[in-house]
Amino acid sequence: MFSRMALSLGPRRLAASALSIVVIGAAMAAVGAGAIALNTRSAAGAGGGGCFATGTPVCAFKDRVASAGFGSVSSDGCIVTEAFVDAFEGLASPGHISATNAFVGVARFNACTNTLIESASNFDPATGNPVFNGAIQFGPRLDTASVSGSAPMFDDLTGVQVFTSTVNLTWRGFGPTTTFISGSHDRMPGLLVNLHSIGTSRQALASGVVTDETAANLATPPTLEADLENDTSGIVEVSHS
Repeated sequence: MFSRMALSLGPRRLAASALSIVVIGAAMAAVGAGAIALNTRSAAGAGGGGCFATGTPVCAFKDRVASAGFGSVSSDGCIVTEAFVDAFEGLASPGHISATNAFVGVARFNACTNTLIESASNFDPATGNPVFNGAIQFGPRLDTASVSGSAPMFDDLTGVQVFTSTVNLTWRGFGPTTTFISGSHDRMPGLLVNLHSIGTSRQALASGVVTDETAANLATPPTLEADLENDTSGIVEVSHS
């Protein structure tokens, strides 16, 4: 699918492991809000972005994530349509700052003419944050999740709201769980950032409704390109001259 190609809705999984930053502060500017849409998933647990929410040089995040990608191809094999939904529930410490939100993206590409037809997401260009109106729920374990509500969709090139997407999805986890551990050490002028993440993921079946501007349901058929995830990340920022 075209989702594995170069155009990207931005580092979705980066947001996933630090949603508390994304929703409360200005961190979405750091993870590429408003980038052109088609999805490329970055590595699970690659979160971070700094301790924006807590205002301290040492912070930790606990997050639950549900991700799903739906795709279809026209009968002539030219028009590729994709829809993506990522739901997040995060808790940042110190301060126990909680946040819940969802990312929604829709894109169409003409593979025969190599032309981007549509690229829209619910990142509000005025704030750099995803806007979702509705309910997001996670099961006690990596078993279920649900998202129900609506998302204003903005053209990723112009920033103009082009339609409102109705989202009503459920995730049901199956099979074994996978544990991942990741770390990074990033140095930049005047700042050293150390990140460590550990998490557990499980494949899921996602089904339901994600509508486009014509009210067509893009979430058909149900997809196995979906997962449920629990992440714990810690960040240490060291300022130096």
